[in-house]
Amino acid sequence: MFRTFAVPCAVALWGLALTAAAGDKKPTLADDLKALQGLWQSPVQADKKNVRLLVMGDRGGYTVKRGDDLFNFTALLPARHKEENGKRFFEIEVAKDTVYRVDYRFEKGALTVTVAGGDYKVDRVNTRAPDSPEAKKLVGTWKITGGTVGGKEVPPKELGLAELVFTEDRYAFKDAKGKEMLNAFFRVDPKAKPPEMDWYGLKPDFVLPLVYELEGDVLQIAQPQLKKQEQAKRPADLKSGAVLYRAERVKTEKKEEKGR
Repeated sequence: MFRTFAVPCAVALWGLALTAAAGDKKPTLADDLKALQGLWQSPVQADKKNVRLLVMGDRGGYTVKRGDDLFNFTALLPARHKEENGKRFFEIEVAKDTVYRVDYRFEKGALTVTVAGGDYKVDRVNTRAPDSPEAKKLVGTWKITGGTVGGKEVPPKELGLAELVFTEDRYAFKDAKGKEMLNAFFRVDPKAKPPEMDWYGLKPDFVLPLVYELEGDVLQIAQPQLKKQEQAKRPADLKSGAVLYRAERVKTEKKEEKGR
C-alpha cells in the first residue's frame, strides 16, 4: 500500500554552477545552501564505491556504497551549515550526541564532498522535469478521485492521499486535511512509451519508477510493487502497476478585475 512508501521514504534547483554576487565577493553560506539543493552522485570508483548526497531545504542526507553493500548512510535530517578555518561543511545530527560531518568545496563549478573518510567528486542528478510543453502540463494541483490496488477498485480514502501537487521539479502529497505528507523531487520522460516518471523519496538512493498517462485534466499514475532491499521495477503499463492513482486537475477560478 502507498502508506508504507509515503511515511518512511525520504530528493532541485536546476543549475550546477555556484554563482557569486558581482565582483570578487565570496559566496555566503546561504549562497552555498542554494547551490547545493538537489541530488548529487559520484562516478563508481575502481572499488565499486560511490556516494549519493541529497540536500533539500535545510536538510541533508547521504549514502556511501561499495557495490551493493551499504558502507555508510544517513537519511534526510536537519543539517547545520558552518565554516571553520576556511573550510565549509554541514553537520547532520543523527542521534543525541551523534553528529556526522560533510565537508564540501566548489572548484571551477564542480563539487567535491568529504564524507565517511573519503573525497568524492559529485555531479548533479537531473531531478527536474524537462522543459517541454507536455511536462509543463503536470504543474498544478491534482485531486485524487480513485484508483486500484492489486487490480481491485478502491475509494480515494484508501489510497492514503487526497491531493498530488507538481511544481517544475517537486511533487508533494497531501492528506484529506490538507497536511503535507511528503515533498521531494521528481523527473519525467514524456516521450517514453508509456510516459515515465521518477519520484525521489527522503533517502538519497531511493527512486520510485512509475508510468503515467495525461489526457486533458485527467492524470493516471501507476506505481510498482515495493519490495524490501530491492529496487522497484517500472510497470510496463498502467494496468500492470501494483497501485494506480486517478486524479483530476484542480482548476483555479480567475478573479475578475475590478474597474478603477
